[in-house]
Amino acid sequence: MSLIMKNEYMYNKKFQDYVDKYCKEHCCTTKEAFKKKKVKLAFWQYTDL
Repeated sequence: MSLIMKNEYMYNKKFQDYVDKYCKEHCCTTKEAFKKKKVKLAFWQYTDL
């Protein structure tokens, strides 16, 4: 899991909500979700640069 993604998950409520919803729908952990292409793409959409 990327440290940047983990940090974004901790401090970005919108990204956190997306990952939590993804995990619930796909019955996986956040660690597993961070490896998925769909979540990686969403990370860039929700990241504030």
